Amino acid sequence: MLSESYTLPKFSLNQMKIFLQIILLFTLIGTACANSARWSDAIHKHVSAYSHPYEDPFLSSLRGACRTLGTDYSNMSVPVHNWEAQTTKLHSGSFPTKVALQTNEHGFAVKAPILVYIPGSFTNLSASQAKRWMWEHTSRNYHVIIVPNPWGTEFINRKPKQPIGNVEAEAATLYEGIRNIISKIKDLGADNGKIRLSGVSSGGYLAAVMMALDAENKNPLFNMSANTYSVPYNIYDSILALDGMIDEVSPEYANLSYASLIRKYKGLCGLKHPNDIEDQHLRDSKILVTMVAFHREIIRSVNLYDKIAGTNKIPDRGWGVISSKYREWKRNFRFRTYFENFAPDVKKLLQSEKGRIFYWINRAGQAGSPGVNILTTDDDFLNTPGIWPKAKNIVILKDGGHYGFRHLEWFSSFIDKAYMPNRELIFQLFYGDSTIPMRPTKRRNENSSEKLQSSEFRDIFKYGIF
Repeated sequence: MLSESYTLPKFSLNQMKIFLQIILLFTLIGTACANSARWSDAIHKHVSAYSHPYEDPFLSSLRGACRTLGTDYSNMSVPVHNWEAQTTKLHSGSFPTKVALQTNEHGFAVKAPILVYIPGSFTNLSASQAKRWMWEHTSRNYHVIIVPNPWGTEFINRKPKQPIGNVEAEAATLYEGIRNIISKIKDLGADNGKIRLSGVSSGGYLAAVMMALDAENKNPLFNMSANTYSVPYNIYDSILALDGMIDEVSPEYANLSYASLIRKYKGLCGLKHPNDIEDQHLRDSKILVTMVAFHREIIRSVNLYDKIAGTNKIPDRGWGVISSKYREWKRNFRFRTYFENFAPDVKKLLQSEKGRIFYWINRAGQAGSPGVNILTTDDDFLNTPGIWPKAKNIVILKDGGHYGFRHLEWFSSFIDKAYMPNRELIFQLFYGDSTIPMRPTKRRNENSSEKLQSSEFRDIFKYGIF
């Protein structure tokens, strides 16, 4: 047989670059499709480095409140605007939002991905949680839209047409308003085609509901998986768990003065090492988290709802703590009291399959949604230990309580990995320096040792714990 020599075709450097770009593009697209509704391998690897200095779920949850993360809206890297989200589902016709747009040197909005964030229960736009997530994503060059949580007084003031707690109606209300805001951003020519939803606690649950509603819409918005944190697995079970905690600690809380609570809070934030923990610290943590983060907040929200909705079910509401009848009502009030007396239909809804997060995740998936990712802990007191299944879209930390990992340097690195998608590399290859950078432009000085000066303690009685 005669041997034949084969000569490889010659490519110019530019042709070779384009060829490699095409291979990389299809590789990354395939990876992105395969990774739909899952945390990346980098995230799962990062979990192995997780360590929380405090193993108690209430103490870890409280320690996350000791430090104020983020900054005021006026100090963000880009201007933050107050936009009204139009919706037909509120008697007022709209609800407030905070919107931050990436701009060029001339102040005009530029194309960037959009991040929509729903904060946890009772959280208004002025809370540190909302500001923290605005900071995290504006610094990563996202356009950011933050909405109020429907259990917060800011939302209730806009006169909902449904009782608070109706997750389906609330998600539909937020979704309609968010579509209105995003249409404005698109009108500015500032949408680069990538829109992601995120949420914490009940805000994460609403994000899962919204992903289902969006996927069933003929013109869906969200083309990236939603990232959620510390979400309830079963909302009504979480309500019963909270009421059990309130039943347990409320007698002790009733005998504590405001000054005593402040001392306990500062003492817990001042702990310098896990070896310094005493039994009383653990008890104080449970009392503060239960009564300040949850019981105190639902009392405030239901008071406003009773006034706004005109139900007038609270005795001597106008007199407040001056009235013995009001004090007795407040002392005996529980989450279940609200659902039984104010919203029995909502109670039925939450006891149905719609009160379980996988109903909405599965419904979203069946409609072609990019899916929902979950970061949670196995000792979150809102959920039953061991209840979460093992899956690529679920990261389960062994401890950290309810969103008690939020102040750790580990979580800042987690956010870096969770919100820098592969498309950054594609954009840089094709557009060079003209691409919008996705890396943080500046970092907050975070002390992983958790040591604090007394002047740095956040006022949880004014701004809440979460």
